[in-house]
Amino acid sequence: MADKIKRIAINFGGGFIPGVNDDEEHIRATLAFIKPYKNVIDYELLPYMRFGESKYGFLGKVYEMQDFLEPTQDMLARLRSIIDEAFGRSAASSPAKPQ
Repeated sequence: MADKIKRIAINFGGGFIPGVNDDEEHIRATLAFIKPYKNVIDYELLPYMRFGESKYGFLGKVYEMQDFLEPTQDMLARLRSIIDEAFGRSAASSPAKPQ
């Protein structure tokens, strides 16, 4: 069983929030943590999105993350280029990311 686990490819998903952990320092630190594991094949950015905001009002709760903004496409592109570089691929060969 342990041999099979070692061969499983892992696509690491890291959530980030603008102004909290969205800078190059955090992305590079995360890469330094996951890259030694040979079965980690990618690091996918999971940007903060406001999809659930409307549910808070429905539930009578205060949405306490109103001040956080969704990341810009430029920010995502810059951080993805750091990840691409770490995995030894060019932006053209990078896995397609949803817009």
